[in-house]
Amino acid sequence: MLESQAVDCVLLDLKLPGLSGLDALARLQDAAAPGETTVPVIVISGHGTVTDAVQATRLGAFDFLEKPLDRERVMIAVRNALRQRRAESEVGRLRREVGGRFAMIGKSQVMQPLFAQIAKVAPTRARVLITGDSGTGKELVARAIHDHSTMSQGPSSRSTAPRSRPS
Repeated sequence: MLESQAVDCVLLDLKLPGLSGLDALARLQDAAAPGETTVPVIVISGHGTVTDAVQATRLGAFDFLEKPLDRERVMIAVRNALRQRRAESEVGRLRREVGGRFAMIGKSQVMQPLFAQIAKVAPTRARVLITGDSGTGKELVARAIHDHSTMSQGPSSRSTAPRSRPS
């Protein structure tokens, strides 16, 4: 159904005929196109456990509700899910709009070493000090480093490797 029509929110029961609700949730998350906001999924269960709730959250569920359902609680969960989806869509739209606006351009011999340094330092967790006169593009360099770093998509994309201490 999700392949043929647009859906704003999914209410998904854990008990489904022939398929686990958690398996269905995993399929929904896997089907999302990269860079697209996923459809918020509110998982419902009459026999749910804390383990099920944790698993659903890890798989990307927006919320976990237990049966019997309270109408007000369902309405609040759906409203919050729709608000979050709208906000994520707006952020994505703004990022695409601003995308290349602050991009560094240039093919001269002077710029090539700078581009090489940005490419070298961006994927690391090293601290960088950018110096230069006013108006030389320090902010553009900082933005380029960030845009090519593991932090560019937010804190969740950050490496979980422990930070090394300077010796």
